[in-house]
Amino acid sequence: MPHTPKKAAFSPLTMSPPKCDEKGSSGCSMELVRAVLSNDEEGVLNLIDENVDVNGLDEKGTSPLHLAAFFGHDAIVGALLDAGARVDARDHLWITPLHRACIRNNYNVVLTLLERGANPRSQCKRFMTPLHLAAQHNATKSAELLLTYAPDVIDKTDWNGCTALHHASYYGNVEFVQLLLGREANINAKNKQGRMAVHWASMGAHMNVLRVLHENGAELNSRDSQSNTVLHYAAISGDVDLVHFILQNATMTVDCASVDGCTALHYAVNNGRSRVVETLLNNGADPNLTCGPQAFSALHLSAGSTEGTLCCELLLKAGCNIAQRSGDGSTALHYACEFGRIARTKMLVDRGAPVNAVNEEGISPLHVAARFGHDIIARFLIESGADLDLQTSDGETALHLAAYRGFLNVARALCENGCNIHLVDSNNRTALHVAAQSSNPNSEFVVECLLSVGIEPQARDLSGRSALHYAARNCVSSIIYKLMNAGAEVDVQDIYGFTPLHYAAALKNDSVFKCIKLMCRANDSSVQRSDVNGFLPIHYAVFADNVDVTMLLADVMNNISVPSSQMPLQMTLYHVAARYRHSQLLHKLLAFYHMRSLNLDKELAAKLNNTIGLEADANGRIPMHYAMSQGCRSCMEILLGTAIRKRALICKDNNGITPVHAAAARGSVECLTQAVGMLKPMDVNVLDKKSRQGRSLRCAGDDWALSHKHTMK
Repeated sequence: MPHTPKKAAFSPLTMSPPKCDEKGSSGCSMELVRAVLSNDEEGVLNLIDENVDVNGLDEKGTSPLHLAAFFGHDAIVGALLDAGARVDARDHLWITPLHRACIRNNYNVVLTLLERGANPRSQCKRFMTPLHLAAQHNATKSAELLLTYAPDVIDKTDWNGCTALHHASYYGNVEFVQLLLGREANINAKNKQGRMAVHWASMGAHMNVLRVLHENGAELNSRDSQSNTVLHYAAISGDVDLVHFILQNATMTVDCASVDGCTALHYAVNNGRSRVVETLLNNGADPNLTCGPQAFSALHLSAGSTEGTLCCELLLKAGCNIAQRSGDGSTALHYACEFGRIARTKMLVDRGAPVNAVNEEGISPLHVAARFGHDIIARFLIESGADLDLQTSDGETALHLAAYRGFLNVARALCENGCNIHLVDSNNRTALHVAAQSSNPNSEFVVECLLSVGIEPQARDLSGRSALHYAARNCVSSIIYKLMNAGAEVDVQDIYGFTPLHYAAALKNDSVFKCIKLMCRANDSSVQRSDVNGFLPIHYAVFADNVDVTMLLADVMNNISVPSSQMPLQMTLYHVAARYRHSQLLHKLLAFYHMRSLNLDKELAAKLNNTIGLEADANGRIPMHYAMSQGCRSCMEILLGTAIRKRALICKDNNGITPVHAAAARGSVECLTQAVGMLKPMDVNVLDKKSRQGRSLRCAGDDWALSHKHTMK
């Protein structure tokens, strides 16, 4: 909407009680302030005799002269000036005493200040002169003095390019307007938006001012930089008499449009000005013209706006096109449904609006009502013949949209009226899929509703995921529980080999542990399912550094030795923990599987403990390779604390690369320093299969074999 002028950004008294002592560092004297505010001339004179600083300022830069000028204490003003008060003192907004005197139209004070040398051309931070403020407050007597002392200030502009005439016109100060015009103010002066005084008078709904301007030669047909006319602004203001006056005295057409195609009718409708709408329609305004990049008609605007009911009724009576489409193909009924306008929805349907009209995305009014949760409107549309199973271009039904946003009442209304609950979208997802993946707190009730009407809990989308996969990925335990009770299987895998357990294990939040526990109780064999890269759910728990979940899964799996992924990577949990620098989890895993090994006979247990930490992946790399390549000294020290000791530092992978090579190649100085201190020179300088030492790999930077590794992200 168009910019409207504002009064100066300070209160009548911009000085709150000064935050200073009786005579603080700023120099303001509370005794002097009290005397000025109470108009105690004798007290002021006594303080002046005591050499009180009359130019002391409070924290906002206000001086005693500012206060005296504002309250019109002319005798005190004279006394302060006689005592050396700065006549043009500026506060923090650059407001002078003359500005303040003009706000209150204190004629005698204004005269005194001007006679004592006050600058009538001074400007505050908004570039407003005392004349601008006088214009806002209809201070005509003060203005006459200002113009006598500085005639050239009459067309001085503020920071928005507005003259005093602009301000007087907007605030409806007709006497001030007449004064300025009598002093030959530029009646056609434009501000930075190209608006003249006539525009501002229309914006402020001041017909008396507009009439004076018109009688003095102002051009009513003028347009601002956006091609808005006085008729546009009058329509916004809602003044019917002003609209009549403009239509009678201007030569512009009632349908004259702004740059973006908006007519006065569009503005009136958008602002709920029903009487203006009626006036414009009676004067021949075309209700079917469109505006803006979205090509909204007046009916589109009235259907969705806050106060558009009467406007909508007037437009329908005027014979507007009820089925007219906006830029995206939506009708007025779409907008009424979007914003929950019940009365307008009924009005449009009763007048013949097509209830199954779809926009360019295949969205119908019922889709819109479902998407925004307007259950009363949804039920009305259903009763009016809306197609419950209509699908958008993405294949979504109204049930999909309501389910995803957790709108239980809408979902229930659709199910009760016989919608096809088994329809799928373009990704082959049912409404149960989207309800399960929703983060809305009401989604669990929608899931319950859908299950109660017989939706298939095991249905798969194009990626092979069931609703349980989505619920697990969101870690909503209540939905997981309901789905499993309805028969959803925990160990079902999608096209990537992921089970619901994989998705949940990869998360790290407060509800993961509960969700994992629920699914493990339902089917503990799912913990042994591998994805297409061979990773188990526990690998993803380690990746997420989820200690509690990792230990829960390890306990359920009941493995004696640390689990390893299958081909092609064959990474153990130790590898993953070291690769992602999860030292605390690495320590817990080593301790856990050490305790597990104690259940074996002594010989087998000793053999197993002697190799803990030396487990190799498909590339022959042990956890120490990953710990040192990532510069994780804490992981390195934990691995060195096992029975393997420094053997791990010289262990070679399939390319002959040791952990020392790995640390050197990645510039892991701390790890390298510790390793060098533990090894013999011959072990440090060992060659890989390409006859390279660690220093050679450091020169090569990251362009070496270990840097080209798989990640779990």
